[in-house]
Amino acid sequence: MVGPVFASEWVRPATPRDAPAVRGLLLAEGLEHEFTPKEFVVCEADGHIVGCARAKSLPEGGTELASVAVARTHRGRGLARSLVQMVLLGARHPVFALTLVPEMLTRGGFEPIPVDDLPASLKAKAGACTTSGRAWAAMRLRRVEVRPLPPEPASEPDFLDA
Repeated sequence: MVGPVFASEWVRPATPRDAPAVRGLLLAEGLEHEFTPKEFVVCEADGHIVGCARAKSLPEGGTELASVAVARTHRGRGLARSLVQMVLLGARHPVFALTLVPEMLTRGGFEPIPVDDLPASLKAKAGACTTSGRAWAAMRLRRVEVRPLPPEPASEPDFLDA
């Protein structure tokens, strides 16, 4: 699935060739920089990777939203929101995150939670994050109301019967 953000920016699934650019973005932000292409989506602008996001399956079930980064030159345009929406398509629920920017995730439907409410694998990660001296917040995606699909269209339009 590929989608435009702005005329020259595209969010798409990551490929192995994106590894150096994604790692560079993540290192610049002090984030974990492990790269597994099938877990990532990237935002490409004019042939350069300017953003990324990761959806990682948790051993206890559910998904961790991680490694959300946007190049400073491309911030303030909604790219992080587009990356998060794209990477969470098909994610297993519940969805958790450890973030330095809780306001961004709150706007996207996440709510702050106590670290004790995280799955065990993320509690361990949260402990390592707090030793970094940065203010990390534990978050969980609120359950989204599932709406029924509209009825299937008729196989042939009514005007063909006339």
